[in-house]
Amino acid sequence: MKGFFGTIIWAVWYDYSAHLLNSNNVLAVLRTVGIIDASDTIQKVARTGMLILIEQFVTCPLVYGFWEIPVSTLLNGSSTSRILYEVKDKLGDMLIENAKVWTLANVIIYNTPLQYRSAISNIMDIIWQSVVSDFAADCGNDDGMDEELVVAMQDVNPGPVGT
Repeated sequence: MKGFFGTIIWAVWYDYSAHLLNSNNVLAVLRTVGIIDASDTIQKVARTGMLILIEQFVTCPLVYGFWEIPVSTLLNGSSTSRILYEVKDKLGDMLIENAKVWTLANVIIYNTPLQYRSAISNIMDIIWQSVVSDFAADCGNDDGMDEELVVAMQDVNPGPVGT
C-alpha cells in the first residue's frame, strides 16, 4: 500500500508540475530574469531546471517528511511520537541521496510526454527504492541502543565457565 499511494502522490505531482510550469509561466520567469526572446531549447532547459529545483527543494521534502518517513516509522512498529524525531534525523540525508539518484533521471522524466512520466519514474523507482529501503528499515530504530546493550552485556558476561 505504501508504494501504491506513493505512486499516486508522484502522479499527482507530475500532473500539477505540467500546469505549474507551462510555456507561459516559463516564459514569464525567463522575462523576469532578463531573457526576453528565448528559443525553444532555452525554454525546455529552463523548464527542466525549474522543475528539478522545485521537486528537490519543495516536493521531496514534503513527500518524504509527510509520507515516506512517517509511514516507514509506523510500519516498523514505532509510535507516532517517534515520527518527528525520524523526520529530523533522516530527511536531510534522504534529500542528498535523492539528488544523487534522481537529478539525471528527472532530466529524462521532465522531457518525456506527461502520460509516460509515471511509467518512466516507476522504472527509476526500482533503483530508488533500494536506497530508500535503508532509510525505511532504520525508521523507528532506537538509534542503535539495542546494539549498545548487546555490546555492554558481552563486556559483563566473560563467556562460558572454564574458558
